[in-house]
Amino acid sequence: MDISTPTMVFDTLLQALPDAVLVADRNGRIIMCNDQLSQLFGYKKSELIGQTVNILVPETQRKQHQNKLMNYMAEPNRRTMGKIMSLAGQHKNGGLVAVDIMLSPIILEDKTWVICSIRDISELQRLQLSLKHALDKEKKLARMDSLTNVANRRAFYEFAEKEKDRSLRHSLIFTLVYIDLDNFKLVNDRFGHNTGDKLLKMVASNTLHSIRSSDMLARLGGDEFGILLPETDAALARKMMTRLIRKLEKVMDENQWPVSFSIGVLTCQNANTAFEDLMKKVDGLMYQIKHQGKNAIKYCIE
Repeated sequence: MDISTPTMVFDTLLQALPDAVLVADRNGRIIMCNDQLSQLFGYKKSELIGQTVNILVPETQRKQHQNKLMNYMAEPNRRTMGKIMSLAGQHKNGGLVAVDIMLSPIILEDKTWVICSIRDISELQRLQLSLKHALDKEKKLARMDSLTNVANRRAFYEFAEKEKDRSLRHSLIFTLVYIDLDNFKLVNDRFGHNTGDKLLKMVASNTLHSIRSSDMLARLGGDEFGILLPETDAALARKMMTRLIRKLEKVMDENQWPVSFSIGVLTCQNANTAFEDLMKKVDGLMYQIKHQGKNAIKYCIE
């Protein structure tokens, strides 16, 4: 390295740095590096000195990197870490190493050199991925009923608000369904809460398999369920509810559970109405059934 700074002193400084570091000339040839670089990529220092930095670049990216290197060397500038967190280097054994880099051009005796600091961020990426998975799981759990594994009230309202807005934009019809289990308390009292939980799970499972993938089922609380049926008019809603109630009644009969269903069905042609008001109306339909003897479905068009 033909510069005035003593090579031994410069090498000592490189060894003292915590990151893997190399010094390259204008052609991208490695003229100095520290032991940390050797350890990170599995090469001896003697195997790196004189090679271009492409030896540390994944083989599939080397041609592209060569062009980037030429462009960078034409106008070298300082590049700090943290700008691109998806870089990778290639170990001697062919494996990839997640890295971040900092580039620091220096000019000594009218010659341009680039100091490249390379940091292994594999562990950081693993921690970030683990954190993302944990956050995704928390978000999912926050919107899921833990007993029945269907959506909860919060998720139902969020989905329904978006669907209502979509229906308004495109002049679409959708239908809301409110289901209440008649005599559910009797099951808990007579057979125990474990049986009550089993019943709720079976209602959720059978309902989920009776509706379309575009529909949404949620446990709104206790023994009450809600269904949102996008792009569903009154005639189609009636067919779907007839099929669903037959399936649910069969499950109750097979298990000898004294449970029936009071259901309100509201087909919404006017999506201008606030969703809270729509829920109050379909809830009111369900309670009308409750007060009139239970075990029926009441339909209404808004």
